[in-house]
Parts: sequence; C-alpha cells; structure tokens
Amino acid sequence: DEKDKARTVAIFNVGMFLGSAGGIALGGILGASIGWRACFLVAAAPGALLTVAVLWMRIRPVRTGGSGQQGMAREIWIMTREMMHRFGVNVRVDEGTYRISGGQEYRGTDVDVPGDFSSAAFPLVAAAITDGDVTVTGLDVGGLQGDRGVVDLLRSFGARVDVAENQVHVQGGPLIARTVDLASTPDLFPILAVLASQADGETRFVNGGHLQFKESDRIAATISMLRALGVPAEATEDGCLVSSVQPDGPAARA
Repeated sequence: DEKDKARTVAIFNVGMFLGSAGGIALGGILGASIGWRACFLVAAAPGALLTVAVLWMRIRPVRTGGSGQQGMAREIWIMTREMMHRFGVNVRVDEGTYRISGGQEYRGTDVDVPGDFSSAAFPLVAAAITDGDVTVTGLDVGGLQGDRGVVDLLRSFGARVDVAENQVHVQGGPLIARTVDLASTPDLFPILAVLASQADGETRFVNGGHLQFKESDRIAATISMLRALGVPAEATEDGCLVSSVQPDGPAARA
C-alpha cells in the first residue's frame, strides 16, 4: 500500500545517506594509506550494501493480473523473462509468483534490438495532427512492446495507418475524441494528450493513476503544458480529460 511504499522509500534514503556519509568518512581517513582509487570503493560500498539490504528485506513476490500498474507490468515481465531465457536464465511462474533458481549463469548471445514505439509515437502523432505523411521503419510490429498500441490508438482517433513487417505509415485525417486506457501504455500519455487536443470532442484518459509516480507526476505536468497552450484539460481520479482546442487558439497555431 501507499504507507508501505513511503516507509520503504524513507528507509532507502536514510540508509543511502548514512551509509554514504560513513563510507566517505572512512575513505577519507584511509585515503592517504590505501590510495584514492581504493578510497573511492571504500566510500561507495556502505551505501550500496545498505541499498541492497533494504530492497532484499522489503521485496515481495510479484503477481500479474488486474488493472493499473500491475496490468501495465504484464508485458514488461514477459519481455524480461524471454530476454533472461535467451541469456541462459530461466524464470518459473508459480500461481502468479516469479521464481528464479540460484546457481544459474548468464551467457552472451546476439540480440537484435527493435525500434522503440514510445519514441516512434511522436513523429506518427505529428503526422496525424498536421495532415502530414510519415513512415517510421525498424519497428517490431508483432513484438511485445506495450507502446505498439499507438497503432490502434491512432486508428481509433481517425488517422489513416498502414502497417508493414517492420514499419508504420501514418497520414492525417479528421480526428474524433475517444476514451484511452493508459494501463499498458504510460509512456504514450503525453503525446496522446497532444493528439487529443486536436481531436473533435472530449477525450477521457483512464487507468492512469500510476503516472503520478513516474520520474514526475506526468498527469500534472502534461495538464500544465496543455493549459499553457490554451487546451482545456483537467485531472480526474485516474487520468484526465482533454478537450479540442479552438481553431484560432495558441495550441492550434503551435
């Protein structure tokens, strides 16, 4: 729960501070005699050890299923398991709990890394909202990236989308507002909010409560940006509402 998360973060931060401060002090005392390169390792070790200890004590079995953050994580876990297997480490799933046997070793292998759909979404959306014509290549359309969902989302808004083996082609067209489920596509939210600002009607983003706990509060930050450009937007309990802009407004001109 949220209290448990807060306690874990607090313990982690205190542990890092005390461990690092103690390590720096010890390293400073010994620096002259053991050399400054070794001193750096001495200074870093306590903080690192405390970090591992806190995470080891607090970690719990991870279960799949449900909505929100757990639903979002499902495809990430699948991709991680498949990649670990390719490198020689097997992960068993036992009633929703992931189990990794000790003693396994990773071995090197060749991997083809496909293009990132969350990055490709920006030029694709740009084509959709400017009546443009964009093709992004190097994508694994049949892969497990959750953000490949941008293809179907663009279609649902009204953009013209064609998909080939490793590329996505988007042309602009009349855009219509809709409801967008963010459970599996959190990285798409900011650019989808921009897309929604150019769609006719009010778009509702749902199942995005976990976006508040990313590197920033993505919902608040995105709403602030949209409002600064004159886009009607407001937060909801698990997402936000974005309405189309006025044809002569600053967002339309931008």
